[in-house]
Amino acid sequence: MSNRTQIWLFLGLVVVASIVFNTLIIGGGGLGNPATHKWVVYIMWAPGLAAILTTLLATRSLRGLGWCPWPVGQLAVGWAVPVIYAALTVAGAVLLGAGGFDISRWQEAAVARLGLNVGPWVGLLALSAVGTLTSLTRAVGEEIGWRGFLVPALGREMGFWRLSLVSSLIWLAYHLPVLLFGGYAGEGTPVWYSLICFTALIFIITPFFNAIRLRSNSFWPAALAHASHNLFIQGILVAAFVPGPQAKWLTGEFGALTSLVALGVVGIYFVVVGVPRTAHE
Repeated sequence: MSNRTQIWLFLGLVVVASIVFNTLIIGGGGLGNPATHKWVVYIMWAPGLAAILTTLLATRSLRGLGWCPWPVGQLAVGWAVPVIYAALTVAGAVLLGAGGFDISRWQEAAVARLGLNVGPWVGLLALSAVGTLTSLTRAVGEEIGWRGFLVPALGREMGFWRLSLVSSLIWLAYHLPVLLFGGYAGEGTPVWYSLICFTALIFIITPFFNAIRLRSNSFWPAALAHASHNLFIQGILVAAFVPGPQAKWLTGEFGALTSLVALGVVGIYFVVVGVPRTAHE
């Protein structure tokens, strides 16, 4: 089976699975209905399972997906970069007067979520450790597909920046149904605004995810980056942030400030370490 045939088979499998689970999510009332949340796990694992099936059919082996969790430095970078742009986004929102910050909420969250009655900073560490592992169980499903299979496959056909453009478009398309029709959008802002901000964020972080995958020859750094992104933008920093009326336009995955800060942080990353080469180059 040729490389291009594998890519199209993988994408076809992802499309079929996405249609099924998006129909269940949207038809069940969207993400506003807790009963539909179980389908989120399935749809996040659809790319990974599609990659495993495609690779087995094509090569009868799973070695090429990048299972080995190393090097440690790339794992650390993958986890840390989203923490940095998430933290700077919240700090920027506070400086702009769009909200406040109350670290005692980490103590309350540790009690509520983990049953730990500890100080706020210990609570933050506990929430980060447990949250990363929990978030990783979902992120791995996507990243086996996107970075484990798709990025190396596209890298055999094109250079890094074209690869990142194509994979950004695919990743965006994967999210569009639930964003447009399933309630996965900013609260209190128009859907079109959420779409613009989310699209910008996808196109900014995808090259970073791709770079750490190619540099490590493993999907695990990207999986940690994905898990860290979801955890700190959607959960931990939000827990201590006291939003004002303007915060909804600035913070979270659907806020303009998040994309601007991520652009700066990811840009510095590429200035410092450079652009990796693909097999095509």
